[in-house]
Amino acid sequence: MGTDEKTLEAARKIKRYEDATPKYDRQLGWSWHNVGVYPGTLNAMVVQGLVEVTYKSHSFTHYELTDKGKLLAEAGEMASKAPTVSLPEVPDDLFDDIVGYDDVKELLLGSLSVSKPV
Repeated sequence: MGTDEKTLEAARKIKRYEDATPKYDRQLGWSWHNVGVYPGTLNAMVVQGLVEVTYKSHSFTHYELTDKGKLLAEAGEMASKAPTVSLPEVPDDLFDDIVGYDDVKELLLGSLSVSKPV
């Protein structure tokens, strides 16, 4: 099951809130308005096992991030900090040392030069 960008961003927001707020200030957990994530997104995260309900009453529902949710948030932060890798330029004279096979050389050079090589 893939995780969409909205769920990943929600997990990051929740983790930032939990890290910044002392445990004694959120003994029952936190509510949707504390973290800025809509209840519908939180319900989907409960189903996925990323968030658990720690307290529920007629007026309030409090949640807490599970270990699985914490791992997702940390992985998302690490992925956003990952360095980007650029592909090297393909020189035009790459196949000049090969004699003949001009059609094959042209095909290979063309396929290596496109943005998504074959």
